Amino acid sequence: MNKSLHNKVIWICGAKSGIGLEVAKQCLVLGARLCISSRDGQVVEELQGSVKALKCDANSQEDWQQCADQISQEYGQLDIFIYNAGDCIYVDDVDIKPGDFKTMMNINFHGMIKAAQVTLPLLKKTDNSQFVGMASSVAWLALPRAEAYGSSKAAAYYFLKSLRLDLSNYGIDVSIICPGFVKTPMTDKNDFPMPFLVSAERAGREICQGILKRKPVIHFPKRFTYLLKFIACLPHFLQFRICRSFVK
Repeated sequence: MNKSLHNKVIWICGAKSGIGLEVAKQCLVLGARLCISSRDGQVVEELQGSVKALKCDANSQEDWQQCADQISQEYGQLDIFIYNAGDCIYVDDVDIKPGDFKTMMNINFHGMIKAAQVTLPLLKKTDNSQFVGMASSVAWLALPRAEAYGSSKAAAYYFLKSLRLDLSNYGIDVSIICPGFVKTPMTDKNDFPMPFLVSAERAGREICQGILKRKPVIHFPKRFTYLLKFIACLPHFLQFRICRSFVK
């Protein structure tokens, strides 16, 4: 067993399915003491009896504080926090709906801010602690139909990069997760080809290895993410031509 997570107290928000569930499984294999928060306070059958379940609506500051208080009282520490809650809404036919943008920002970005407010005081009390947040490789490059989703992920990416700078004086590492396409219940709804699609199991392994190595940015699959990084470095007129070809 890798001792790096042995007896570490890890809190994951968003582990009912997909990437979050696989990360939770990996954390347990590596010996972590795991807490999982969700809106209904329940855990899936595969994790029952192995984790502490917490009830938390990501949009409720009161829920976040109650969860943080429970963890502090029961464990007296928090080593790693992972914000994995998220959703995706695409903009079709340039039909801009402010409500969709609000929904994306609330779950993908504002929830992370609320989480940071209550978890950072706990992480500051623990040596070599870590704040991990889910962004997306789409944060590097504007893509068609991604006005709402991409904006929320770009906000999360910037927040986490800035947070890493400010937390460096406290000995707290920040890791940003920027995956490509991962087969999950969320991506199963996509109606377009997803190049270099990887399984949720592989995503869970990649993320846990990145956390163990305390990587600033955890991105995968490399064939896809490096391609996006390369396109993002091109002059804007070339970026536009390439990405314009993706429009349906």
